[in-house]
Amino acid sequence: MKCSNCGTVLRKDSVFCHKCGTRVEAVPEDVTGAAEADGAGEDLTADENKETPAADALTQTGDASEAGRDASKDSPQSADERFDEYFKPDEEEPRKKKGFIIGAAVAVAAVCLICFCCSNTFKRTFYKPADYYKYVEKKNAKETIKLATDWYDAGNVLIPGGGSVGYEDKLSLRMSGDILDEAAEALDVYGISGQEQDLLWLQDISISGKTTMYDDLGSRNTAVAIGSDTVFTLNTVTDRASGRVYVRIPELSDSYIGFDEAKMKELSELAGKYTDSSVSVDPGMYDYLSLGKALPEAYRMNKLLNKYSDICFDNMNNVTRSGRQKLEIGGVAQKCYCLTVTFDYKDMKSLGRQLREEMTEDRDVKDAYIKLMEAQGKNGEESWNDLTDGLYVLEDILGSTAGTEMKVYVDTCGNIIARDITLADTDVRVRYGHTVNGRSFGAQLVVSISGDEAVALNGSGKKAGQNYAGDFRLSVADASPVVITLESFDYNAFRKQKVNARMSACIGEIADALNISNPATDFLDDYKAVVTVDTPAIGSYSTNIRLSDGISEPVVMDYSYKKTGGSRITVPGDALMIEGFGDLKGYVKEADFARLRNNLENAGVPSSITGYIGYIEKAADYLDYIDLFL
Repeated sequence: MKCSNCGTVLRKDSVFCHKCGTRVEAVPEDVTGAAEADGAGEDLTADENKETPAADALTQTGDASEAGRDASKDSPQSADERFDEYFKPDEEEPRKKKGFIIGAAVAVAAVCLICFCCSNTFKRTFYKPADYYKYVEKKNAKETIKLATDWYDAGNVLIPGGGSVGYEDKLSLRMSGDILDEAAEALDVYGISGQEQDLLWLQDISISGKTTMYDDLGSRNTAVAIGSDTVFTLNTVTDRASGRVYVRIPELSDSYIGFDEAKMKELSELAGKYTDSSVSVDPGMYDYLSLGKALPEAYRMNKLLNKYSDICFDNMNNVTRSGRQKLEIGGVAQKCYCLTVTFDYKDMKSLGRQLREEMTEDRDVKDAYIKLMEAQGKNGEESWNDLTDGLYVLEDILGSTAGTEMKVYVDTCGNIIARDITLADTDVRVRYGHTVNGRSFGAQLVVSISGDEAVALNGSGKKAGQNYAGDFRLSVADASPVVITLESFDYNAFRKQKVNARMSACIGEIADALNISNPATDFLDDYKAVVTVDTPAIGSYSTNIRLSDGISEPVVMDYSYKKTGGSRITVPGDALMIEGFGDLKGYVKEADFARLRNNLENAGVPSSITGYIGYIEKAADYLDYIDLFL
C-alpha cells in the first residue's frame, strides 16, 4: 500500500503516512486481495525498496516495534495517539541535532579558551626570562620545602603541647676473634699487669635504650650488654617544671640521686678544680625536651619557608635566558635552558628591606623565635627586640652580594637540574647538579677556590625507575680521591621519608684521604666499609656497617631506631638530692662497686679490666681526706 500524497510504501494497517502525515484512505478488502493474488503489490514494494533505502530502514524500524503493538491489540488506541506514535522519532531528531550543535560549540569555545590561556602563560614564562626564572625557582622551592618539612615532621619525636611519645634504639658491635687479635697486636694493648690484653670479650657488645617524653617529664633507660649479659645500666628522669634531673645506676645503688640545675653548675665548677679539662654537667634530656617542644609544627615551617623563599625570588629581575643547549655532567648530557641571574645591588637592598619589614610584622616568626629563646632559658621578648633591631643590617649584608652571578640550568619540563654560582668579589665558585639521559645519570658537587678544587664529588651510573647505582669520586684539596660505590639508592622511598640505600668505600683510600695512614692499621686497608640504611616505616630506621674483604665480614655494627608510644614516668620521691660535694662523697662511699665488678666478670671481662674498679673502690675510702688538698 502506498501513500496517495507522497507515494511512500505503507504498512497494511497504517492510518497515517509516517512520512508526510496524510491520512490513508481505506482500500476495499476485495481490491487488496486481488492485488495480492496477482503479486502486483509485492513486486511494487520490492521496486520501491530498491529505490528508497531510507524508507526501507524506516519500515524495518516500524516492523520491529510492530510486535510490541500486536501484544496490546486488545487495548485500542485513538487515531491521534497512533499519529503521535509515528511522528515522535521525526520530532526528536531535530532536537538531538540542535543539542549536538550546542555541545560542539561549547567544546570549541573551551578549547579556544584553554589555548588562549596556555598561549599567554607560555609567553609570560618563556619569553620573559625573569618571569620564567621566578616560575621555575618557586616550583623547585615548593617541592624541596615540602620534602624537607615532611622529613622534619617525621623526625620530630616530640609532640608540641604535651602527650606521651618515645623511641627505642640499639647499637651493637660484633667482631671476630681474628680481627681482635690483629687489633690487639697492632695497637699494643696492655692491661694493668703490663701484659698483652685479651680483647675476645669484645666480640659481642651492645648499648640499648628507651626514651620517653610525657608532658613536662622525660626519661631515658640505657643498658650496656656483653653477649647476653647486662653489665651496666643508667636510668635518668628529667623534670622540666622543676629543672631537676634524677639519676640511678642499679649496679651501684638501688636509689636515685637528684641534681638541681643551679647546683649542677656549681658542681661542674668544683669538679673542674681536679682536672685540667673543663667539666660540664648539663641536663641534656631537659634541654632536648624543652627545645623540641619549642620547635614550630611542620605546616607552620612549610608556610614560613614558602613565604620567604617567594619574597627572595620575586626580587630577582636581572635575568637572561639562553636557547636550548646540552649540559654534560659525568659524561651524561641532558637538554636544558640556562638562566643567568646577576645579583643587582638595588634588588638586593630592596630584598633586605622587604625581608626586614615582613619578619618584623610576622606573628608566626615572632612566636617561634620567642619559644626557642625561652626554651634556652632566655627572655623571649627581649631576644625578639634584639633580633628586630639587628635586622637592619640585612640590607647591607644582601647589598654586599651584588655582582654575584648564578647560572640555573632548567630542563625542558621546568625542573632545575644544576646551578653554577660565582660569588662576588671572591674567587669562590660552587657547581652542583645532576643530569639524566635515558637510564644513565651524572652528578656533581664542586667547590673551587682560585680555580683549584677544594672539594669535589663527581659520579655517574645507571638508574632503573627511581633507583640509582653508580660510582662517585670524592676528593678534598690535594688528598687522594676516595671511590664511593653507590650500590643502590631508592629516591621514591626518600620522598616518602624513608631511606633505602647501600654504599661502600675502601678503608685504605679513606685513610689516605684523611691522612691518617698508620702501619699499625695496615691490616684494615684491604677491607671495604659497606653501609646499608633501611627504613621499614616512618619513624624507624636501621643502619648496618660492616667490614668486608669479599669473603668474610669480621666486623659488623648495627644501629636501629624505632618510634614508640612512650610510657608513664614517675618522678623519684625518695631521691637523695646532691646539693654539695659532701652529698656526692656520701653516695660514692656507699656505692656497691662489687656488684658492678661481678657483673663484668660473669660476662667474661678479664681481671685486667675489672681491676680498675677495685682501684676506684679503694679510692672511695679516702674521699674524706680530699678536703685536705683543696
